[in-house]
Amino acid sequence: ALWWLAAFLFRFVREYDGETAGGANALREAWQSLKLLRDDVPFRHFVITRSLLLCSALSAPFFVVLAQRAAPSSRMLGAFLFRFVREYEGETAGGGNALREAWQSLQLLRHDAPFRQFVITRSLLLCSALSAPFFVVLAQRSAPGGRMLGAFLLASSLASSLSAAVWGWMADVSSRNVMIRGSGLAAIVCIGMGVGGYYLAGSAALIWCIPVAYLVLSVAHAGIRIGRKTYLVDMAGGTKRTDYVAVSNTVIGVLLLVTGGVSALASLLSVEAVLILLGLLGAAGTLSALRLKDA
Repeated sequence: ALWWLAAFLFRFVREYDGETAGGANALREAWQSLKLLRDDVPFRHFVITRSLLLCSALSAPFFVVLAQRAAPSSRMLGAFLFRFVREYEGETAGGGNALREAWQSLQLLRHDAPFRQFVITRSLLLCSALSAPFFVVLAQRSAPGGRMLGAFLLASSLASSLSAAVWGWMADVSSRNVMIRGSGLAAIVCIGMGVGGYYLAGSAALIWCIPVAYLVLSVAHAGIRIGRKTYLVDMAGGTKRTDYVAVSNTVIGVLLLVTGGVSALASLLSVEAVLILLGLLGAAGTLSALRLKDA
């Protein structure tokens, strides 16, 4: 059914004309390209080496034991042949000490107020990503046996396929508003399921509310992702955008470890309490996104 739905939706995808300049006979162009193997010695050596290295990948699905014995020897042979591959000098302009450059990039959080506000907002919006596993735990506790797995897969697929175009169109208008709406929606769902888990524990209504709530959460998460990516692209350009992405991803990676650990410890007490806590984080993220300026 999903394949039929995807085929139907693809009818509305707008196609753009590809690059056709310099077109020629495909077989003739392919034959001329293959002559590189005859005329370019370093490239021919590289292709031979790469072909030999395929053995470990090709043999694994069929002869696991044989692959384990053959892979080390093939890799040693590949390493020996790579000694004869000619390397060309890469781009090194502007290079510097990696730790010093990373530390200087982190100073953006102190000196760049709009970027600092964006990182704070993005950190609070982690609620949509962190809460998804607890929906699954709540479903397993309410309906053991894995009966809800199909419903969760269907909800995730529908959320990604149906909401992406809508969120993308809204992000073109205002990526800030997309983050506000996505985080607000995620906060409502998390708090609602946390409270519902307390008062409707074991009921049939809760069992069927969980997949629906997970669908809404997935839609909200898709909006948050599209909104914050679009906002970051609009906020900076060139090398500054690269620094923004690197710093924000580093901070988010550290916070994921911290908040993931805290959530895991809190889940030992109550899954519902974790969902309410993450919902409150999402609400704080909504308030923080309201302080952002339209990029």
